[in-house]
Amino acid sequence: IKYAEFSVDLSYRLSDRLKYEHVPAKKEDKKRRGVQYLRRTIVHPTFKNVTRAQALEDLRDKEAGEFMIRPSSKGLNQLSVTRKVFVNVYHDAVIVMEGQQNPMAIGRTLIIDGAQFEDLDELIIGYIEPCAAFDKKMIEHEKFCADSAAEIRQKLQTEKSVKPAGVPYLFGFSEIAPGNFCLFWVPGTKTVQEEPVRVVPKGFRFRKLEHPSMNKLIAFIKLEHQKAQKGQGGQ
Repeated sequence: IKYAEFSVDLSYRLSDRLKYEHVPAKKEDKKRRGVQYLRRTIVHPTFKNVTRAQALEDLRDKEAGEFMIRPSSKGLNQLSVTRKVFVNVYHDAVIVMEGQQNPMAIGRTLIIDGAQFEDLDELIIGYIEPCAAFDKKMIEHEKFCADSAAEIRQKLQTEKSVKPAGVPYLFGFSEIAPGNFCLFWVPGTKTVQEEPVRVVPKGFRFRKLEHPSMNKLIAFIKLEHQKAQKGQGGQ
């Protein structure tokens, strides 16, 4: 702005836009506008130039398994996938792009959770849809509980007090990793232990191993517990 000449120089060059669009906003401005992002020139039915809050609003009344791909506020080489897992439960994943023709375009290689894909269609078929299918299998299982973590702990402690020799367990939503799952169980006397269970395209990741079904996951948990008991007995 040239105040003395009553004139303003305007530019829409990317280098100038990036320079000024990343100037820290005042706290009240950030609160009013929410997390900011730069619009991407990506054309795909599942992609929208929206914030996470707007994505959640759009997905709120949709079925579990529906998702939206959107810009990430973490960098121009990243996108985010927001997937509805359950009522008011959403999972967010980061897509890292490589080989972009320009900072606003889609990359030639898309990387999510270590897996590489050539385009969004391939990523949806190979990653998002399988994960959504395993979300459903977890939630529909008889040992899954949609209650809060505190309520699940209380249920297991009550069951343990009634059957002290048993090893009660339930699966539920993770408190510390939104959109992910957790094994709640009482392998000892009273303490409810919690271990993360992640959905991946090939099943359920637990203790760094992937299990293709709920039955195989539960069988693994029981086998590991038996090994631990034998180990303690041999000491």
